[in-house]
Amino acid sequence: MSLQSFSKQLPNAKLLLFVFYGLISLFMYRNTQEAGLVFDFNGWAKVFEEHSFIDVFSCFGYPGLHQLNHLFFYSFYKLFGFNGTAWYILFAMAHAFTAVLAFSLIQDICAHFFSRENFKYLPFLASFLFLSSPFAVDVVVSKVCLHYMLCTIFFYTSLRLFIQYLNQAQVFYLLGSLISFVLALFCIELAYILPVVALYVMCFHVFKYERKYVFKLWKAPALFFGILFIFLLLHKLMVGSFIGHYGAGVHTKFQLGELFANFFYYFNNYLLFFDFWPYSFKQFQMNWFGENGLVLILASGIFVFILLFKKYKIHNRIVPILFFGGIFFLALAPILNLYCVNLQTIENDRYSYLASIFIYAAIAISFLSLSRWVQIPLSLVYIFFHFSFTFQNIEAFSEMGEVSRGLLDDFKWEDKERVIILVQAENNKGARAFTTISRHGSEFAESLYLERGIDIRDKVDLIYEMNINSVNDSVVVEVIDKKNIKVKVGSWGSWFWKHHLGAQSFKTKNYSTIVHDGLAFDLILNEPLKENEVMLYMNGNSWQVVNF
Repeated sequence: MSLQSFSKQLPNAKLLLFVFYGLISLFMYRNTQEAGLVFDFNGWAKVFEEHSFIDVFSCFGYPGLHQLNHLFFYSFYKLFGFNGTAWYILFAMAHAFTAVLAFSLIQDICAHFFSRENFKYLPFLASFLFLSSPFAVDVVVSKVCLHYMLCTIFFYTSLRLFIQYLNQAQVFYLLGSLISFVLALFCIELAYILPVVALYVMCFHVFKYERKYVFKLWKAPALFFGILFIFLLLHKLMVGSFIGHYGAGVHTKFQLGELFANFFYYFNNYLLFFDFWPYSFKQFQMNWFGENGLVLILASGIFVFILLFKKYKIHNRIVPILFFGGIFFLALAPILNLYCVNLQTIENDRYSYLASIFIYAAIAISFLSLSRWVQIPLSLVYIFFHFSFTFQNIEAFSEMGEVSRGLLDDFKWEDKERVIILVQAENNKGARAFTTISRHGSEFAESLYLERGIDIRDKVDLIYEMNINSVNDSVVVEVIDKKNIKVKVGSWGSWFWKHHLGAQSFKTKNYSTIVHDGLAFDLILNEPLKENEVMLYMNGNSWQVVNF
């Protein structure tokens, strides 16, 4: 059965699936309406306020050709501003749309390469896991992740149309696939890998359908690589380098041990929920994989060789698992050399959003391949942890939204000449709040100005930040005298931050600090506070004044 006739069987099925997924997405993320509008969002909001629409074409000076992302992001910002409800609805529905697109992609792959009858439940299972994934939460809630979602939409569309082209050999589908690839390129650099994925898919097509005509379809992937080459030249001409975002020095750094450690970080995230393990176990595994990368390559090669030697046919279960696992690896390739933060959850999740549908397809096939008495209990255990961690991440953003909005609402010291913030919220279980990277000022002050029009940016001193684990977390402040203060974390699992790093002692012309193991610090003022100055610290979702 051709893909064209297959897609016509239930013309309204995709619309019904979108409505179903949309309702699920809206329900799951209903408490995140106040989250995701801090940190990087502030930075872009400031840029958008200072520039005009015409600057979309120069990416507002950003070192990367992300024009399509900026076109959508700028337009949505001008429409919604800091309206959390509007952003929540937009992103929840866009995520549902992406999940339906993922459903269609897996459906097309199964119809073209594998027995549709053997995998009739696979598209729904894989796309539902994608929709409800704990590792999708960051992309859905953090509004600055729009480019990850846009790139994923165009990436999936391009791959779907390419498979349609392989199936029907109509130039229309190839042209649509190439156009979608171009659109993905102008969203984020993750799209660079699409020509390799297309080549990988074409090799499977040749193996199954046209083994005698290996070079028959070589022009299709060649066009993908040609477009990528032209795009890189354009990037060099307009930006000054072939690769943007973090720069060629980061994106072209390939250390075998690091690549393997990072791949298994993401692989085990989806298979074993690695991100939620105790830090000591995670660090041990990352180190082990980093040190034994060559052994793992050899073992993987031997494993694949054994499978090929035993002549597994294309419709057997093991080959689809390898097929989807291969695309998962390729789709992750552009970010495997980026540093993995495993101290907390959430921070790296956005990087694997595009690749996740393929590992979920492999996982779903694995479950479907088991005998019933193993399949049911194992699936129930996996689903239990899957949803538990999803709602844990959503709750982290929900609480951080409550804290960040509460602190903005509670501020009432704009008339003071100087505001010293002892401690502000950095993150909640990895969900970003007023993360301050710049050497001066405070992201809280930036949010206060952008959202409320209250400008204290030039008169605020931020001492430290703190990661919290609940809405009620705070610090314990002890006033020794009018120039000496002792501060320590108020609950287990928190520590102090500075510039998104561990807190270090520092000194300015007005005060100095002494940090004790990241869990406490002393603040020594050169002079007592004046009457028109105030010192504050976060107490849950409100501010507390230090009384001397």
